[in-house]
Amino acid sequence: MTDFVSPKDLANAIGASESSLKRWVDGGLLGVHRTAGGHRRIPVTEAVHFIRTRKLKVVRPDLLGLSPALELDAEMSADQEHGDRLLSHLTEGKLVQARGLITTLFLQGTPIAQIADGPILHALEEIGKIWRHDREGILIEHRALEACISAVNVLLPLLAPNISEKPMCAIGSSLPNDPYILPNILVTAVLTECGFNPTNLGANLPISLLCSEARRLRPSLVWVSASVVDDSKSSSSELDELAREVLAWNGTLAIGGREAHRLQLSDSDAISLCSNMEELAALAQRIQAATAAESSAS
Repeated sequence: MTDFVSPKDLANAIGASESSLKRWVDGGLLGVHRTAGGHRRIPVTEAVHFIRTRKLKVVRPDLLGLSPALELDAEMSADQEHGDRLLSHLTEGKLVQARGLITTLFLQGTPIAQIADGPILHALEEIGKIWRHDREGILIEHRALEACISAVNVLLPLLAPNISEKPMCAIGSSLPNDPYILPNILVTAVLTECGFNPTNLGANLPISLLCSEARRLRPSLVWVSASVVDDSKSSSSELDELAREVLAWNGTLAIGGREAHRLQLSDSDAISLCSNMEELAALAQRIQAATAAESSAS
């Protein structure tokens, strides 16, 4: 993926005239860099933010280094119908189309949290049922997960925090013996879109190591993904200890995942249970608002 795009290429990407692009740049609507020769270049992150906030149609996403866009019915919702279409692409092995659907929803301005809770969740839940009666479902599931991971990883660099100054720190991982990679990647994307600077410590990490890293960095938000809970009693005890550490600097410990209900956690002001990515996004926004209010008051 390229870091910069010329006004001409951005104009062609959205089907606008180059003179319109230059007018937007001159009006301060688009930030630009100047090459040594004085030519204007627009950061792709800036271009994508401009496209998403103004809900512009992208006709040539390849000029932005993105997957081919798909024509989507304007009357379709971003949940069930798009989920069914994504499910069809993934089960049929049409991975370019699957990535293109995720890219298109993103470019249309759909928040990452909504894409995760809607189309991606729906498609993967349905695919997860296939292997129960068809061994080939294991292959389909692995292929689908890699396609979704690939799509989100391409979008992640385009979600640069849109806040000034230093973005808030967040770190997180999955529980020990939890091998799932996608949840942490989605959390990273959601938090980045919310203006955080998240560090994904990956799957299958001992809670003690997450705790020591949290103690070192003192992040505003620590997350734990619990798609698999191997030892509920031990994990719950260690998470309670992590919550006590996080509370010491008024941080928040967000816990979610399909098996999070198996954890037996103590009542702590530091712990927030998030049943989906949109709840996580709302939590992140509340943390930012509270921090901003404290800064204004001081």
